[in-house]
Amino acid sequence: MTTPTTTPKKANPLLRIFLIICALIIFAGGIAKIYKGWHETRSVAGDAEFKPLLEENDKAIGEANKLSQEAQPMFQTLLNDIDKLGLDQVRAKESDTAQKLDDLFGKAADEFRHAVKTSEAAGQHNADATMKAFLAMKAKSYTLFAQARDTNREIIHLILDKSIVKIDDLLPKLQEAAGRRDDAQKKAMDADAEAEAMAKKSK
Repeated sequence: MTTPTTTPKKANPLLRIFLIICALIIFAGGIAKIYKGWHETRSVAGDAEFKPLLEENDKAIGEANKLSQEAQPMFQTLLNDIDKLGLDQVRAKESDTAQKLDDLFGKAADEFRHAVKTSEAAGQHNADATMKAFLAMKAKSYTLFAQARDTNREIIHLILDKSIVKIDDLLPKLQEAAGRRDDAQKKAMDADAEAEAMAKKSK
């Protein structure tokens, strides 16, 4: 007696979208706490405007991380619903959720860009060369974190773009955007780690 063969199930293209797009939100580190430990062992105090800029930086990073954390589960749910309900239903019924996500990721990106400005400004108020390099590397990481949030917004816009009718036409666009997002997040983490390594080495 022969065992009947079964035809493998074809992968659901919408599920592939979920797997491609759904990357974990990566949280950035602020500067003030790192500086506090650094300053205990080295004279890197800066002028009167230096410390307030670091505190403003940490406030911006805290807000960016908070907004990102709020957006992440909503983003996952939106993608899950594409798989469960279909693209047309999500476009018809979840535009408010998508708009809120767009706003959250947009505000998070703005906060990261504000952190770039405070990092760069702080570098102008401290004469220590290593501290300047540290702040420049932090600014680089924040720029990349902002880019990653912007690309999540691109993904949302693509999902809602009714001119893209076929899922086969949408998928490669999402793959390309998600690839750029993931690359920016990896480079942001690398830059952040390099900055913290500078601080530890200088203690």
